[in-house]
Amino acid sequence: IGGVSQPATFTYTSAPQITSLSPATGSVLGGYAVNIMGANFDPGAIITVDGNNVNPTPGFTTTAISISIPLHAPLATSQTLDVPIIVTNPNGESATATFTYFNPVPIINSIVDNATNSQAIKGVNAGDQLVISGSFFYAPVQVTIGGVGVTPINPTIDSGTGTSVLEVTVPLGTSGTTVDLTISTPYGTFTYPNAVKYN
Repeated sequence: IGGVSQPATFTYTSAPQITSLSPATGSVLGGYAVNIMGANFDPGAIITVDGNNVNPTPGFTTTAISISIPLHAPLATSQTLDVPIIVTNPNGESATATFTYFNPVPIINSIVDNATNSQAIKGVNAGDQLVISGSFFYAPVQVTIGGVGVTPINPTIDSGTGTSVLEVTVPLGTSGTTVDLTISTPYGTFTYPNAVKYN
């Protein structure tokens, strides 16, 4: 009785906001960094990608978080998949942004005959070695020339960019004909039409 009451103290917090993802798309192989930009990210925030917890890399701030995107199972050929990235502060408030996974479908940029150092469309002979350059030649790789399976030789791939090179031996074919070359991986198929011409 007769005591002095103290006013209650309230701490107001602002909900987290995500303004951008960089990059906002990436392959299902994962393992690369994505930067989450925004505001009001609190220490101890929980970050999930498609429901999976991920740890922020060092350098967490109230406006920027960097994470490593997890691996995802291959998608149906040539499809993409949108998944949520959610940042949840310790008080339960959260923000969501959309990240898009894609299959690293192989791409062929050039097919060069080692014997002549010219494009294979200018003419090759059975037994010649072809150097195929492109992207995303992920193992196991299958190659066909005119529908005939050939064995990839010395396949190499840059783990960061996906830049790829492999060699194959030209199978027997009919003189004067032009045939397609196809590369298939677990993530899709690319056909280079009228790629190889037999002398």
